[in-house]
Amino acid sequence: MSIRVYEGPAFGAPADVVSARYGREPLVRVALPDREDVDAMACRWSASHVLVAWQDVPGGPMLQAWVPGEWVQRIDPDAARWRPPAGRDPMPWRDH
Repeated sequence: MSIRVYEGPAFGAPADVVSARYGREPLVRVALPDREDVDAMACRWSASHVLVAWQDVPGGPMLQAWVPGEWVQRIDPDAARWRPPAGRDPMPWRDH
C-alpha cells in the first residue's frame, strides 16, 4: 500500500508526528484537489499535515494520504458520508 503525500514533505522527522489513539480517530472532511471531497479518519498529524484514511467503498481497501492541514475540517459523525470500520469510535472527543 502506498500513501500519497500532497504538498510535501508532511513532516521532517518521525518525532514530529502525533497519533490519534487507535479506534478513537476523529472524523474529518478533506478537500482533495484531484477528486471530490472525502470523509475520512484523521489518524496522525504534524505541524503542517494530517494523515487521513478512508474507503471509497464499504469493505474496500483503506486509502491513505498526507494532506495539508488547511484542507481538513473536523465533522460530526452524523454529517459523515463514510463510517469507519467496526471497532473505531466515530466520536472520540466524547467522554465514554
